[in-house]
Amino acid sequence: MYEYNESELKKVLLNLGLTSGSNILCHSSLIHLGKMKEVDISDYPEKILEIFFSIIGSSGTVVVPASNYNYGLKNINFDIKKTKVSKSLGSFSNYIALHSLSNRSLNPIFSLA
Repeated sequence: MYEYNESELKKVLLNLGLTSGSNILCHSSLIHLGKMKEVDISDYPEKILEIFFSIIGSSGTVVVPASNYNYGLKNINFDIKKTKVSKSLGSFSNYIALHSLSNRSLNPIFSLA
C-alpha cells in the first residue's frame, strides 16, 4: 500500500492546480489514496478535509456524493441532517455530510454535501 505524508498530499493537490477558492468534487474511498503516515485511520476524513482547506481556504468548496440508497431500497426515512451516507460511498462522504458546517441537497438517492 502506498504511504504518504501531509506535505506530499499537499504537493500533489497543488500540482493538480488547486488554489485558494478552488472547488473540489471528491468521490473517492480514502483507502485508495493509500496510508497517511502518522495519522490514525479513524482521523483520515478530518485530516483530509483540513488539508483541502489549507489550500482552498474559506472561499473554496468541497463537494462529496451523499446519497443514502436505503431510502429507495428499504423505504427508510431520510433526514437531511442525521441520515448517514451509504457505506459504499465511503467514510469521507459520510464525514462531510454530517459535518456541522455542511449543506446537503434534498434528494436522498442522488444527494451531494
